[in-house]
Amino acid sequence: MPTFADLFVAELARSGLLEQLKPWGELFDQFMKMPEGMGLMARAIAERAEENFPSKAYGPYLEAQGFAPFLARGLGSLEHRTVT
Repeated sequence: MPTFADLFVAELARSGLLEQLKPWGELFDQFMKMPEGMGLMARAIAERAEENFPSKAYGPYLEAQGFAPFLARGLGSLEHRTVT
């Protein structure tokens, strides 16, 4: 005997609604990949910032302004890279 879920999906397929919703499913799949991609980008930026020698000017300045030390070093080295 078919389950309720089977009957529901069969009715959606029969009515054509399932075909109409297919592009939304593909869009949702792509949307769900975005956080992973953004996390990878943030990780790459953080690793790059740690590789660079921290700026002698901006790192301490940002620490004095209240930034966490690891953020101040990372942002300081990125700022130093963009200025030079």
